[in-house]
Amino acid sequence: MICFKYDALLKTDKEKYKKYILDDIRKKYKKMLGQGATSFWETENGANDFDNAGSLCHGWSSMPIYYYNILL
Repeated sequence: MICFKYDALLKTDKEKYKKYILDDIRKKYKKMLGQGATSFWETENGANDFDNAGSLCHGWSSMPIYYYNILL
């Protein structure tokens, strides 16, 4: 649900929060890739969240494309 936070920050001050949002996306998704993910997880902790029921191939994985498109 981080997209709602990002959207609120962008509405508040796009230029001020642009770098923060891009850095946060890089940090979260780089962590998944570093752990060998071949698709992006529902949460940063993957299956470990929700009593090992976290989704390991989730629709939110396309979110960075949207933010990269509007911010870069």
